[in-house]
Amino acid sequence: MRVKLVLASALVSTAVCAGDASIVAPACASPARLNGKFEGPPGYFIILKHNAGDATALADALAKKYNFKVTNQYSWGLFVAQLTARKVAELRCAPQVDTIEFNGIVHLSARAPNQRLERP
Repeated sequence: MRVKLVLASALVSTAVCAGDASIVAPACASPARLNGKFEGPPGYFIILKHNAGDATALADALAKKYNFKVTNQYSWGLFVAQLTARKVAELRCAPQVDTIEFNGIVHLSARAPNQRLERP
């Protein structure tokens, strides 16, 4: 039993270090959504609620309160930050935050899908 517990503890510690925020449970009853999975460059997109107010000022206020650095800000209610798993869990409980999404890799293809369009 002790070996299993030590192994489980090591796996959890490794996942936290790798940036898997899904393993740190938020302390609030209804946290903001967490979309995606850790698979790409470090960083998270934080999407604010529509009625949250001035997005730039709010991003700065959240960064100061939760002690992180905003790497990019957008006036339409989105900012980007590199966060630890614990910071993601804390930020998911901020009432102004709607969603947090993992930064990911997007692949585009120049080929169209192999589908026929039926015409009447």
